Amino acid sequence: MDKTTALRERLRNCISAVLDLEEDFRAQGMDRALGDEMDMLKSYANRLDGISVDEDVLARLERLTEKILKECVLEGRVSANRDKVLQ
Repeated sequence: MDKTTALRERLRNCISAVLDLEEDFRAQGMDRALGDEMDMLKSYANRLDGISVDEDVLARLERLTEKILKECVLEGRVSANRDKVLQ
């Protein structure tokens, strides 16, 4: 796998990790507040193949994604079976 493909895959993983929380957000009634953002992420995830990804920006995005996921777990916004998302 070349570097560009690997970077895109890492970006795809970040987006997927957040999208995996959609069910939990919906169960808590947060889907109205986050619906547009989730739809945007879904759309963006479908268009990753043609973009260039900066490794430094991606590293910051990965840290941010990890922080969001950890905060969701700490605040009880995700169900216990979603802990695997952080691994």
